[in-house]
Amino acid sequence: MLRGMYGDRPTWRYDTGAGPQDFLHRKAHQFYTGADEEPAAGGFKAGASYHNDSPEYKAMALFGLEPPLDMKLIKTKYKELAKKNHPDHNPGKENAEELLKEINLAYTVLKDAYEKFEKIENK
Repeated sequence: MLRGMYGDRPTWRYDTGAGPQDFLHRKAHQFYTGADEEPAAGGFKAGASYHNDSPEYKAMALFGLEPPLDMKLIKTKYKELAKKNHPDHNPGKENAEELLKEINLAYTVLKDAYEKFEKIENK
């Protein structure tokens, strides 16, 4: 329950409390791990150990990247892959739409993990 601006009237949110980005991050994590729990906080340090089953590892493999990563590199690779595999540029390719969805989810996973890493490092 939120407090109103005038007269301290109680107000309530009409949405679920989570924005569309939170929903997309959760769905991307569930897609890559098959689990319902929240993504664990992780980082992109050089020499860090990664499990081959982790969503971050799978996303980096799809993008062809290795740690250490930065957001500029992730965005550049995402844009390159999205242009190359977009269904409008590949009209005869049957799985182009599914591949683009996988690329979008992989970008979301990497972006989310990188942002969590930055929060941990900047504390």
